Amino acid sequence: GVHFDVGTEDTAPQGIMWDGSHFWMVGNANNEVYKYYLKYDISKNYFGSGYMYMQTDLTELISLKSKDYGTHKTLSSGDYFEVDFQTSSDSKINLILLKDGAVNKILTLSASGNTNFNRHTAKISVSEFIEFDQLKISSTLEDTDNVKVYDVKTYKYTIMGDYANFIVGSKRDYEVYLSSGIYNLKISDYNTGLNLENVNVTIPSTGVKQYVFTPVPTHQCRVVFFNPQDVPLVFTDYHVYVNRSLGSSYSPFTLLENIFSVDVNTMVYIEIKDRFNTPIKNYEKLITPTTDYLDIELQVYSLQIKNLMEQKTDLTVNDTLYTHPLLSGDSIYFMLSEAYYQMGYYDTNDVYKQFTIYLNSNQAYELNRSKICFLSYADQQGNHLFFENYKTYVNDSLIYENVFYREIGDNIGIEIKDRYGISIKNETYTVISGDNYVPITLTMYSLKIMNQQQNFNWINITRDPNY
Repeated sequence: GVHFDVGTEDTAPQGIMWDGSHFWMVGNANNEVYKYYLKYDISKNYFGSGYMYMQTDLTELISLKSKDYGTHKTLSSGDYFEVDFQTSSDSKINLILLKDGAVNKILTLSASGNTNFNRHTAKISVSEFIEFDQLKISSTLEDTDNVKVYDVKTYKYTIMGDYANFIVGSKRDYEVYLSSGIYNLKISDYNTGLNLENVNVTIPSTGVKQYVFTPVPTHQCRVVFFNPQDVPLVFTDYHVYVNRSLGSSYSPFTLLENIFSVDVNTMVYIEIKDRFNTPIKNYEKLITPTTDYLDIELQVYSLQIKNLMEQKTDLTVNDTLYTHPLLSGDSIYFMLSEAYYQMGYYDTNDVYKQFTIYLNSNQAYELNRSKICFLSYADQQGNHLFFENYKTYVNDSLIYENVFYREIGDNIGIEIKDRYGISIKNETYTVISGDNYVPITLTMYSLKIMNQQQNFNWINITRDPNY
């Protein structure tokens, strides 16, 4: 309070009166008259004294809005706000960018669950081109919550390391602050990542360096494969390598889908290989604004391989570079170039077998055309001989049963030895598609020894080392 006389203000005034703008009181002890005026204007928001302030005494959506700047301010990807503020609220606080009275972008000044109630500076980056002419700070505050903002600034992105990445919208510009020197500028397509520009630019020590990127007109082409009989071929059956100009620069790449873009009025070069990287064709064409399709004829042949074994096997092509598991009865199909192909697989005896195919027509091949072969021994009089009494070799390999497997057309050598290892028979046999019953006649001689003595004798027969 303020009173008319100098001295200690009475602590127990009386006779209070309100004249519409001041309180008047009479002191109890000294009979002095006191005049009191309104020192504070209580409001939910305040602008002045170097800050702006908002508070509430209930739960409500409340906001502070700046004046209209009269012109559109612009920010680009990488630019940022710095907001010096303090809040007692743990509610989410938004920084809203307005353009011509409408919301253009909503940024987060303070996240929900905030625990920092001291004065601090928040950095809020933007990731796209933004225009605004007003700022608004908004939040749903509870009773006694408040927000006090001291300063809001914007900063342009500046390269702090060796490089910087940023996005420039269509027909937009972007500012970046650099020291003088030479910089490499690379521009790539936002959606595809393809390089469109790669140049060196010199930044002068004074003035502004402006670089205008004008893309070369491009055209989209679709690749279509067909054989000499005009039958369409499946694009994904082949490896396709393209060298084309895009953004005035040639760059080779592998074409995974049958559509790609290329600079208009430039040559495109295409190399096609089969799935085993055997070359099929090289193709080139000048691309014009009307070149929608690249119709390419391929001379290829089908190869079918079927597993006839009663077990799974692994088919290898061209020295195990490609392995294809095949269950019993399964088939696999290839569309291949005219060339030699080396195939390998494991037969029913787990023996790795290889064969070479020269493909110059559509072909089918059956894996393991093996047939079961039976051996039967008899003497020259037709009497059955037991297999176990002899040593039998098939293609120089000793077998222990009179049954074995070989493929149709195989020529096999059969050698039979007696129990002393003496070769007594050599036979050749060609496996056929029918039954393979192999009867072998062995010329045998009998040796009889009679004991005319009255006592039992041991008899030992050994091979004569001279024979």
